[in-house]
Amino acid sequence: FVNTATRTIAAPIFYKTYPYCFPEFLRISGHEYAWLVSTLRFMGVISSNQPNINFSKEDYGPHEKQVAQVMISQKAQEAEMTNGKAAPLLLFLHGGAWGSGFATMYRLLSLPFLKRNYRVVILGYRTYPDATIEGQVDDLVQAVEVFTNKYRGVGG
Repeated sequence: FVNTATRTIAAPIFYKTYPYCFPEFLRISGHEYAWLVSTLRFMGVISSNQPNINFSKEDYGPHEKQVAQVMISQKAQEAEMTNGKAAPLLLFLHGGAWGSGFATMYRLLSLPFLKRNYRVVILGYRTYPDATIEGQVDDLVQAVEVFTNKYRGVGG
């Protein structure tokens, strides 16, 4: 209920207050909304001089909420492959009072780090009632281990 209420009530208020955020959210989201991003770029709503972002969702466990949103600028990804050195890694653990919140809400927070060529991983995890606090901590420990191991040597 809380997640649905957040999307229904809070999102429109947020985007009315900060109208530039919606196009940026879409741009960061990459292929999830590729057709809309292309249209907004064509219309000039999304600046074409902003970094292109590669976006993916990566599972680290069997539950539908054990998924991370991984973002890196194309420039940083190309640099990884060229110089053989992994981009700096930022893991973001979102809040939500143990029973709410979801990784998608925090994509815009990645933008300053993406502009500085970081790979940003926003970790989703099970919330109440799908997991206790101990289960949430277990999810996050597992996610940190999976993604630090996966991206430690990327590019070289």
